[in-house]
Amino acid sequence: MVTAQGQALRFGEDDVRPMGRGAGGVNGIKLDEGDEVVAFNLVKSGAAVVVVSEKGWTKRTPMAEYPLQGRYGKGVVTLPTKYL
Repeated sequence: MVTAQGQALRFGEDDVRPMGRGAGGVNGIKLDEGDEVVAFNLVKSGAAVVVVSEKGWTKRTPMAEYPLQGRYGKGVVTLPTKYL
C-alpha cells in the first residue's frame, strides 16, 4: 500500500482474511490526517516498486528493501514529502 504522503506498507497476503460480500473491511495502513491510499497491489517475489510523484520525481526500489510488517502499521517512507 502506498499513500499520497509517501508512506508505504508491505504485509503478507495471509494477514488479510477472506470476507463475504457484506463485510465492512479491515484497516490496512495507519493514515495521517489528510492522507489517503493511492495504490495497492499484490506483488510477486523479486518485484520492484516504482513511485512517481506529481512533480515528476520517480523512484524504483526492490520490494525486498521494504520490511514485511503487519497490517495497520505506519509503514516506511517510500518518497520524501519534498519530492511529492
